[in-house]
Amino acid sequence: MDKDEKRTICMIGEMGEKIELIPLEKTVFNGSVYILAEESEDDETMAYILKQSGEDDNDLVYTLVEDEKELDAVAPIFEELLEGEIELVSERN
Repeated sequence: MDKDEKRTICMIGEMGEKIELIPLEKTVFNGSVYILAEESEDDETMAYILKQSGEDDNDLVYTLVEDEKELDAVAPIFEELLEGEIELVSERN
């Protein structure tokens, strides 16, 4: 993703808290737009894969990808796009 294109994405956490995410990369898979975003630029930060789900008052709407099959399909694309700069690790049990 071009550094000039970077904007903050706001997400509401489980406890209602506002979480600001920094987009790292964007891709299209099976006709859907996905974004890999992180909480901060620290080395050990949380990253999320979000899927564009629509528009609301000229703002793009993204939802957190939680489906395991969808994550397994999209995560390797982001790893390749970022050429080893990151390692995606699932928190699934």
